[in-house]
Amino acid sequence: MDFVSQTTYELHREHLRQLRLRMSIFEKSYPEMAGKSCKEILKLPIKRPEREAAAALLADILAHELYFSSFSKTHEPSPAIRRAFGSEANFIYQLTRAAENSLGFAFVLLDRYGTPALSVHTEPLSAFLSSGTPILAVDLCEHAYFYDYFFDKAAYLRTALSHLDLSKIK
Repeated sequence: MDFVSQTTYELHREHLRQLRLRMSIFEKSYPEMAGKSCKEILKLPIKRPEREAAAALLADILAHELYFSSFSKTHEPSPAIRRAFGSEANFIYQLTRAAENSLGFAFVLLDRYGTPALSVHTEPLSAFLSSGTPILAVDLCEHAYFYDYFFDKAAYLRTALSHLDLSKIK
């Protein structure tokens, strides 16, 4: 991830490690959760608060894993983005506008026909419960950029989105 420092990257990876540790506690307490999706966890016959907390935690983990795999050093064109948004520049503009004053994650979701759509979620769980499939994610929380960009979230977004791997959208 060339758009953040090694320190920011390591801090963010540590954040993901902590999320995974918390999830492992849920899985030890409720072995039936292991290997389940967010939707499946919400259907388990366990107490509602534990179910909802575990599903939200898993969604946060999945969103972070997706974030770490959403970027590339090479910039490949995406015909699907061009069809859906007219141009990659328009896609980046719309994503920036949606994300600049938001918290949580900005997602690119694919519908059942493979059409990409933008979606910003304060809570990642709502993205993983939606009808679309999250394919790319950008972390909008301060821990993703503050060390390098301070309060300049727009600069973080410009730099991060220029590294977004649009070739994953087919």
